[in-house]
Amino acid sequence: MIANRAEARALVDTGVTVSVFHGVRAGDMALADRPNARPARNTPTQVKRWKQAGAGL
Repeated sequence: MIANRAEARALVDTGVTVSVFHGVRAGDMALADRPNARPARNTPTQVKRWKQAGAGL
């Protein structure tokens, strides 16, 4: 588990799977297509945003 998307960006190409604590803001959606960087969804809005991106549940 990691704290934020900046840390995720540093790790996604290594192949490890990471969980990102700070959630999924609109600006974080560039990593939505990376199955190994999964955010915690902290609000109903974040859940909706993640689902609409087709990024999973």
